[in-house]
Amino acid sequence: MGVMGLFFIYAGILMGIVLEGEMIMLSSVIAAHRGFLNLWMVMGIGFSGTLGSDWFYFYPGRKKGKIWLLNKQKLKRKSEKVTQRLQKLPCQCHIESSLFVWLKNLCSCHHWGQ
Repeated sequence: MGVMGLFFIYAGILMGIVLEGEMIMLSSVIAAHRGFLNLWMVMGIGFSGTLGSDWFYFYPGRKKGKIWLLNKQKLKRKSEKVTQRLQKLPCQCHIESSLFVWLKNLCSCHHWGQ
């Protein structure tokens, strides 16, 4: 595999992490473990992609989120319902959602470890 091939693979990993997230990172780490990719490159790209993705979605939402929700009445009602629930039990809701995401990822990749 040439340098350009590796460039496109790592660029694809970056785009996949920004758009999808954990599953791309998990499959990239497995490929690095098997010797197809450089583990340090995968970890650096994963960190950069995650940080960039969070910034990309957070700052526009912080600046224009309320204005955007005012124009979308259906989403505004849903966001108010979610906000009320989060204010009651913020830590528990976050923990439950995080556990659900990781459980989903572990179950879908369980057969790779055998």
